[in-house]
Amino acid sequence: MDSWPGFRGHDQSGKVSWLPQSLDFLDHSPVWSSKFQSHGVGGLSIAENRIIVSGRDASDLKDQFIALDAQSGRQLWTYQYEAPAELDYGNTPRATPVIAENVVVTLGATGILSGIDFKTGIKLWTLDLAKQYSLAVPTWGFCGTPLVHEQTIYLQVAQYPTLIAVDLFDGSIRWEIDGNEAAYSSLVLSPQGKTLFGVDSEGYFERRLQDGSIQWSAKRQYSGDFGVPAPIVLDRGVAFIGENNGLAFRTSDGDELVPIDEDLLPDSHTPVGIGNDVLVAFEGLHRVSIDGKNRVWSASPKLADGYVALMANDERLIAFDQAGKVFLADCQTGEILDQAKLSEQKLRTLSHPAIVGTKLWVRVGSELRCYEMDSQN
Repeated sequence: MDSWPGFRGHDQSGKVSWLPQSLDFLDHSPVWSSKFQSHGVGGLSIAENRIIVSGRDASDLKDQFIALDAQSGRQLWTYQYEAPAELDYGNTPRATPVIAENVVVTLGATGILSGIDFKTGIKLWTLDLAKQYSLAVPTWGFCGTPLVHEQTIYLQVAQYPTLIAVDLFDGSIRWEIDGNEAAYSSLVLSPQGKTLFGVDSEGYFERRLQDGSIQWSAKRQYSGDFGVPAPIVLDRGVAFIGENNGLAFRTSDGDELVPIDEDLLPDSHTPVGIGNDVLVAFEGLHRVSIDGKNRVWSASPKLADGYVALMANDERLIAFDQAGKVFLADCQTGEILDQAKLSEQKLRTLSHPAIVGTKLWVRVGSELRCYEMDSQN
C-alpha cells in the first residue's frame, strides 16, 4: 500500500522508489482522468489497485469518499454523509483516507470519523467527534490524518481529550487522554512502533501507544505556529518544523531539541526525510543536513507561496506547488532538471499526489489524472 496525505497534515515519509528523469510525460494525455463535484485538499490513498479520493457533493453539504479502479478510473463505490460547514479553503476533508486490513478510515473536516469496508464502500461504523466531546469545529477543521497501527486508530481531537485511541473494526473508544490543545498536524509512528510523535498548541511530543501517556515533550521557543507540518522521522531521530520556529531535531536517545535552521519556515506542508537530511520547500527548495546543521544545497524555482507537495528518493525530488507547477530536481545537487505546468487555467493543486511504480495520480482542481511517467511503457 502507498498513500500520502495532503493539505492539512502529512503522515508518511514522502519517499518513493522511482522518479522519472524528465517531466516530458506531462506533455502527453493522461492514461485516464475523472472529474468530481468539488475540488479536494485531502491526499490520495492507494491499495490493491484501488484509489480513494475525498471531496464534497454538488450541494457542498455532504462529504464524499469515492473509490476508483486505479488503472482505469472506473468508479467502484461512493460513501457520503451530511456535513454542513463553512470553513476557510472550502469544506472538503483535509485528512487522507487510510487503508488498513480492508477498512478505509476517513475523517471529514467537521470531525466525522468513519470505518468503511474497502471492497464495498459500506459503512462499518461512524464517530462524530464534535458531538462525542461537545466540541466546536476548529478554525480550519479537523485535519490530522488518522494514524492506524495494529488494529487501532490514533487521533488528536482537541484538549479534553487531546488524543484518543479507537478500535479499527467497530469504532469503539479504547482510551482517551487530556493534554495540550491539538494542532492541525498528523501523528507519526516511531520506528520502534511503541510510541507516536505529534504536534500540539505548545510544542512537540512523544506519547505511548498503550495509554497515551507522555514519553517526551518540548515547548516551542516562539508561539504562534499553526502546527500543520507533521514530525519527520529520520535515521537518528525526529525533526520538527514550523512557520515561526524553523527546523529543529531531537536524537533518538536524547531529550534536547536542537535548532538546525531557524530560517526555513513552511506553514502548510511537511518536508521529506532522506537518511539524516531533510528536504524542505520554502522560498525555493532546500536540502538540510541534520548532522552538519547546514544546507547541503538550495535551489530557487519560482514556487507559488503556500502549499507544496514533495516526494523524493536518493536521486531525484519532485515538487508540486498549489498553482499547478511541477519541478524535478537532482536530490544530490539541487539542480533543477525540468519544470512543467499541469494546467494553463488557474486550477489549484492542494491534494498531495501519489506515486506507485511508474504511475502518478494527481488532482488538479476537481479533476483526478493518472499519468504513466515511464515513456517506454
